Amino acid sequence: MKQGAIKLNCDMGEGLANDAQLMPFLDFANISCGAHAGDEAAARLAMREAQKHGVGIGAHPGYPDRAHFGRRSQSLDSRALVALLDEQMEHFTHWLSAERATLHHIKLHGALYHDVAFSPLLAETFIRWLQENFPGIPVFGPPQGDLFRLARAHKMPYLREGFLDRHYAADGKLLPRCHPQALLQDIQAMEQRLTGLRSGKIRTLSGTVLAVQFETLCLHGDHPLVLHFARTAAQFRDA
Repeated sequence: MKQGAIKLNCDMGEGLANDAQLMPFLDFANISCGAHAGDEAAARLAMREAQKHGVGIGAHPGYPDRAHFGRRSQSLDSRALVALLDEQMEHFTHWLSAERATLHHIKLHGALYHDVAFSPLLAETFIRWLQENFPGIPVFGPPQGDLFRLARAHKMPYLREGFLDRHYAADGKLLPRCHPQALLQDIQAMEQRLTGLRSGKIRTLSGTVLAVQFETLCLHGDHPLVLHFARTAAQFRDA
């Protein structure tokens, strides 16, 4: 990969069958902690595949809501957030140790990702928890909001993330999953998104163009076209 190129990440370890096929195209793998989807076997398999390909392993904690894949917000206060993170990361670090693997980053999953990113209280709680438990470990998150602002204020390593397979609203946030056009549905649309993101631009569903900088671009392992998207994105990245 060329120096300074934006790096690809993917949400995985969720019990799907494509992790091994995706791994050669990636720089980072966000591996489920087993709450929103997947289990120990799926996570450890993804860790092994990541190590084979030199892919950075990230923990991907989410709401323990398998019925909705962790993509519905829940009522959460600081104490509940810490308890959720402690429980899931205890499992994850045990699996890492068993695979003799190293944690590269942490990226929250689904609704938890958005709830923490845009809540001053939860963002501050998350940052304090990181400082106490995983100092120096990078966080992936959106290029706006309370988590981004506070992480920069605390001088924490933070990779601003753009999405290659999701539509954006005019405010720069992702369209909710319940929206009928939440997902990009074809390779051409993804290529246009990739070209824009590489130059720091997002074209929203309404046609507005937003200027934002990113360090990493995300694909979702459960997207129907994820293998095609990953292959195409890797070719763009390495060109």
